[in-house]
Amino acid sequence: MRRASLILTAGVVAALLGACERKPFKEALVLGGTRIPAATLNRGHRVFAQSCAACHGDRGDGLGTAAAGTFPPPRNFVPGFFKFVSVADSGLPTDEDLLRSVTRGVPGTRMPPWTGLRPGDHEAAIHYVKTFGERWRRLKVGPPIARPADPWPAATGPATVPTAATTRGDEVYHGAAQCWTCHPAYRTRDEALAAARRALIAKQGSAPAQLKMRGRLHRPEVVDTRYGRLTPPDFLEQAMHGGDDDADLFRAIAAGIGGTSMPTWAARLDARDLWALVHYVRSLLRMKGTPEARALAARVREAS
Repeated sequence: MRRASLILTAGVVAALLGACERKPFKEALVLGGTRIPAATLNRGHRVFAQSCAACHGDRGDGLGTAAAGTFPPPRNFVPGFFKFVSVADSGLPTDEDLLRSVTRGVPGTRMPPWTGLRPGDHEAAIHYVKTFGERWRRLKVGPPIARPADPWPAATGPATVPTAATTRGDEVYHGAAQCWTCHPAYRTRDEALAAARRALIAKQGSAPAQLKMRGRLHRPEVVDTRYGRLTPPDFLEQAMHGGDDDADLFRAIAAGIGGTSMPTWAARLDARDLWALVHYVRSLLRMKGTPEARALAARVREAS
C-alpha cells in the first residue's frame, strides 16, 4: 500500500510540474461557440493539474504518468471526440455530457466520480479540457437529442419474462437495427436472419434471398474506432461505461457513441422503437450473471 501511495504521489507531482509549463490564459476563448472567461480557464487548469493530469496527461493526450497499463486507457482530449454524448453524429458534447462523466465517473474503468471538488471546480475543469482540442475552436456544440416520454407501460417482474416492450425491442434489435452487426445476437442465426428479413419486407416490401451475416454471432465483433480497436459490450456480461439507467441507455441508442460506428439511431427509428430497444437492453443487463443469462448465451452459441 505504501509503495502504491508513493507511485500515485509521484505521478501527481509530475503532472503538476508538467501542467505548470502551460502559460496562464490572459484572454477569454470561444470554445464550442461559447465565450469562456480567462479566469475560468485558469481555475480549470489548476483543477486539472491536481485531479486529472496524472492520468490524462498535462497535454490532455491521455499519456499521464499514472496511465500506463490502464485499460481502457484515459481519454485523449486532443482529437476532441467523446463517447458518451447527447448530440448526433459525434458532435461536440454539451457541458451536461462532460459534467456527467466527471461527477459520476465512468463505470468499468478507472475514471472515478469526482465528488470532493469545490463548487465551480467541475465546470472550470470541463471548460479547460476544451482547450486541448482544435474542434472546440472550429465547431459549435449542437443541440442535444430530445428524450420523449416512454410510450411503453411500466412493467415489473423477472427480466426473463417478456413484456410488450421487450418483445418489440428484441425484434428491433435483431431486425430493423441489426445490432448483431457489432454486438452479440441473443437469438440463433436463423432467428436473427428471419427478424432481419421481416424488417426489410416491412420497410421496402421485399428482402433478398440471401442476407450477409458475420460469423460468431454469439460474440461481439471487434471494431475500429477513433480510440483504437474496441469490442462493443455484451449486455449479458459487461458494464455500461456510459451508465445503465433508462436515460443513459436512451441517450446512447438515440445519439450513438461518439467516435465509433454506433450510429445516431434517432435518425432511423421512431420514439416507440427507440424506447423498445432501451427496455430490451435493460432486460439483458438485468439478467447478467444469472443462470438464465448463461443458458441464453449457450443456446445462441450452440446454434450459431
